[in-house]
Amino acid sequence: MAIHFEKADNRKLHMLKSNDGKNQEIWIDHEEWMRPKDIISEGSEMPREVLNLLRKWSKEINKIRTDFECKSTIGYAHVNFIYDSSVYKLQPAAIAATKDMFHHIAEMIQKDLKHIGCPYTYYHWELD
Repeated sequence: MAIHFEKADNRKLHMLKSNDGKNQEIWIDHEEWMRPKDIISEGSEMPREVLNLLRKWSKEINKIRTDFECKSTIGYAHVNFIYDSSVYKLQPAAIAATKDMFHHIAEMIQKDLKHIGCPYTYYHWELD
């Protein structure tokens, strides 16, 4: 995957800002951004560090599962991130979460990803 630190001429690129406090912008090929490696379960292709976090997030979801009250109806939710020159898309199903539960812990997910070297994340969600 090619990462650019400024927008290139006439190329269709997607811009991301880091969440590490530096707000550094990178540009990646739009096609790569639109075709991430989906993480939908523990069996999905992903780095070991991400698998360890997946297990942590699943435990977090299990803690809140019985008492969780939905305050709004989330229609769509996922986290895209870059790890080791690949784009990944983390789906709620990967941690056995509803979209509402996933929305509830999305900030924690992005912070955890930052701590394993993924400062470029993007949380996408929509109200239903």
